[in-house]
Amino acid sequence: MNQQMDTIPMLTDIVEDGVTGRLLETSDPAEWAYTLGTLATQRDERLRMGAAARALVVADYGLGPFADAFGGIPALLLGPA
Repeated sequence: MNQQMDTIPMLTDIVEDGVTGRLLETSDPAEWAYTLGTLATQRDERLRMGAAARALVVADYGLGPFADAFGGIPALLLGPA
């Protein structure tokens, strides 16, 4: 893995190449340009990956998981009802 991907925590946990986005392990501008140019012409692919990414973020990092993880804090602070 190159240094650029290491600078963004959790990137590889959220982005699965070709499923929820694109990951490039390169600093080559030509490869980036090719990948972005290809995505620019593939509307259905962008929509599919965007929907998959949104579903992942909502399921794993949204309000539901947050509430599940931290929902017991008020009871701990306030004691039994």
